[in-house]
Amino acid sequence: MGKKPSTKADDFYENDCHGRNAPKTEAQFEKVYGQSNGAAVSVDTVSIFGLQRTRDWLVKSITRKLRAAQTFDELQQAAQASRAQMAAHDIFKEIDIVLDRNPDHGASKGGVAVNIRVKERGVLGGKVRMDTTAGEARGLAELTLVQPTGNGETVSIAGSQSTGASSTIQVKCSVPITDEPDWAINFGGYQNKDALVASHAVQQNRGLFAEYKTWSWLGQHDLRYETVWRHLMAPSEKASFAVREEAGHSLKSSFSHTATVDRRDHAGMGSLFTLENQAAGFGGDCHFLKHTAGVTHRKDIGAGCVLRLSCRGGVLDPLPAGKIMRTLAPTSGPALGPVIRPRLVDRFFLGGCTDVRGFAVRGIGPREREDALGGDAFLAAAAHLYTPMPLERLREVNDNIKLHFFANGGSCIQVPPGLSAANQGQSLLSGMAVAVGAGLAVQMTDTIDLELNYCVPVLYGSTDSPWKGIQFGISLGSL
Repeated sequence: MGKKPSTKADDFYENDCHGRNAPKTEAQFEKVYGQSNGAAVSVDTVSIFGLQRTRDWLVKSITRKLRAAQTFDELQQAAQASRAQMAAHDIFKEIDIVLDRNPDHGASKGGVAVNIRVKERGVLGGKVRMDTTAGEARGLAELTLVQPTGNGETVSIAGSQSTGASSTIQVKCSVPITDEPDWAINFGGYQNKDALVASHAVQQNRGLFAEYKTWSWLGQHDLRYETVWRHLMAPSEKASFAVREEAGHSLKSSFSHTATVDRRDHAGMGSLFTLENQAAGFGGDCHFLKHTAGVTHRKDIGAGCVLRLSCRGGVLDPLPAGKIMRTLAPTSGPALGPVIRPRLVDRFFLGGCTDVRGFAVRGIGPREREDALGGDAFLAAAAHLYTPMPLERLREVNDNIKLHFFANGGSCIQVPPGLSAANQGQSLLSGMAVAVGAGLAVQMTDTIDLELNYCVPVLYGSTDSPWKGIQFGISLGSL
């Protein structure tokens, strides 16, 4: 007798594990497997092969999800979800899930055997890549130790160097706390140096952090504590007095919460919403509340055209020195000090090829001479249209190359003490800088585009730095 057909769960309707065409309709499914796509099944066995270092607890929920399936439809969906869950741990380089009839004598009617074959990543891994940030090319290298104890943990050392003076080195340990990849604890330390070219300054940071990642029905939540020692240097003779008077050391101790609601499909279509709230003042000399929100939506409007709409905004509220600790300990907390405007590196900045296009990097908002000083509130919005190339010959070269049309605008303001929220909103809208343009966009991933645009600023203020002409950069899809 010939061997009974089986199929990989992640391409259930394309090819079976022997290379033959798998059924694409319910009638074909019934002919090959002897029962309909929605027929009842019983998962008799779930076997996982290839585990060497990985502990059993890390994949135990896979078995529960697969055994709970009652129809072939449910089993297929459970297999796809299980594969995605295992891949999200980033500890396997190959995952193969095969559904087959149970060959054991006495197996239940409709019995299915699920065989999962995996190949673990090596203990030591690494990667090197290039990207651009703030108008500079940047090289990144990372060395990773993958689950040395078999509990899904990773320890990484990453470094980067830009064509300017920016550099970063970070040591990070990530430890899952359940078999769900969205629940983890991260902690580590870092040192970086950022060349704030638009402000003729250099910022050096040395920090420690601890982060707890969890999940709710809304989406992903990241709770983070960070303490960072900052040193702002103004080495350039061109630095304005406003930048020079902020030069020196500062210590920020903060808690932040970031919520991410991702409603995008596998093609990147749909909505993504992020909300971040940060409170600084748990020690150190920085005291403020910082709130940032953003939403982006991508929609396929037909004929190969994609429309993307984005909006972001944020507010920075200074607090009296000691306000947070006094609130936590009313009787023993420190006496309240004066309200000091947040430092340059804590403020909002707008403008650039990957932000509000048509303006220089950090080219929107308050400025003294040639230095961007940042704002206490900002608002930005953009509309993008991506269309196929007009000629078939051009489309054949690379289907990921699209024509790109956009209109975007933003406003970044300094908020005087006591200004009401309504007046802040009015100031943001009245100070809006706007630019339009067109060019080419190469889709690198579902959310990252390589852009080459010709930009035309159409509205801007006296402190803004418009950029008329060609801009090149990498868009991360935030605006």
